[in-house]
Amino acid sequence: MVLMRGAWVLAMLAVTVLALLPVEHLQLPVFDWWDKAQHTLAFTVLTAWALLLWPLAVLRVVFITHKPTFVLAFMRFELNKVA
Repeated sequence: MVLMRGAWVLAMLAVTVLALLPVEHLQLPVFDWWDKAQHTLAFTVLTAWALLLWPLAVLRVVFITHKPTFVLAFMRFELNKVA
């Protein structure tokens, strides 16, 4: 598992560098696709791979990033209940 996570980190670094390089600096284009389609495919694959490597992180990210949303929704519900 540690080897797979290390490979994911290296793949993430490679994809990020390749995504940020101007097309003129690349020797041979890997695909003839539209640039944004290449980025979408690469980051979709990395995301799916990360979900397989860190399945419990999804819950942690959802609850940490959306905690203010949950709190505001609860406060709004309580205020509507009182009024």
